[in-house]
Amino acid sequence: MDPKHSRTLIAIAGLALVLGFFLPWISFGGLGVSGWFFARNSSASAFIWLIPVGGLAMVGTAVTGSRHARVTSAAVGLALVGYAVVKTVYSFFATTGLGLWLVIGAALAALALPLITRAER
Repeated sequence: MDPKHSRTLIAIAGLALVLGFFLPWISFGGLGVSGWFFARNSSASAFIWLIPVGGLAMVGTAVTGSRHARVTSAAVGLALVGYAVVKTVYSFFATTGLGLWLVIGAALAALALPLITRAER
């Protein structure tokens, strides 16, 4: 990909991060709660601030033609996706009970058993 085209896409993604930070993330009966709200009212607010700061860093490095634009973009994306995955997995483990684990185990067995056992003749 052309470096100029790549920097343009990185700048657009960075702008989307900044804009998305201020738009509603969750809606409760028509009342939207944004990243701005979470950043001001959450115990994890330091990490949430990475969204607009990282987005601005992406825009800044892309617009100035910095050779670090791709690295900045990858670092911001990896940090945000990594955080989301960790929080999702944690929420899953914190809220699931024995019945769901039994169903998951049985489903995995149902999938694996035909693949690892011999076919009957």
